[in-house]
Amino acid sequence: MHVVTFLRNRFGLTKQQLAQKTHLTSNNIIRMERGKDSYISKAIRVAAFFQVPVDAVVCNDTQAVYAALKTPITPQHRFSLQMEEREKIRRTVGRQGEDWVYQREREKLAGTVYENAVNPNFADDLQVGFDILSFRPDGTEIYIEVKSTKHGCGEPFSLSAGELKMAKKCLAAGWIYEVHRVYREHGITRCLIIPAAVLLKDYQIQVESYMVRRKSA
Repeated sequence: MHVVTFLRNRFGLTKQQLAQKTHLTSNNIIRMERGKDSYISKAIRVAAFFQVPVDAVVCNDTQAVYAALKTPITPQHRFSLQMEEREKIRRTVGRQGEDWVYQREREKLAGTVYENAVNPNFADDLQVGFDILSFRPDGTEIYIEVKSTKHGCGEPFSLSAGELKMAKKCLAAGWIYEVHRVYREHGITRCLIIPAAVLLKDYQIQVESYMVRRKSA
């Protein structure tokens, strides 16, 4: 790791922010961190800002930088906080979508014996693979997984291993499994219903989670 990268992250700065504070360009900082920019005038500006020896920046001398540090690093947690905020927003949007679908299903079944049997509380059970149990007017059960996003219908959504397993299980058994894709369009809440067969045939599902476990001896 280049000393400039180390120092920049130590103070929680982006490349653009460091460039602004040293009156350089983002490209200058990028090239410096890659060891491709050895202009002494630029190194002087960066060294002065971080209060480390110029030679340490020019020669990428990490030990000299470490020795120049007089105070401990203060944890920033900026990225973690950003992720927490995004997750908070995602959960709120998800709950709103589930409530919206629940009310719509009850309205669909108004006047039938199934109106008050619609159950939205499966969302709290991570093992079942769906959010809402609903019905057709003839009493046929419908397993509904709600996927809500703030933007258009084309925005990608996540699917857990349990949800994918349930979709395949329902398709094989002849049960009804639907993804209710809730989204906003021109300020209006809309819903695209994706049956299990369509989900598995017409949608690309990428597995991007890598679990790490110790190998057996």
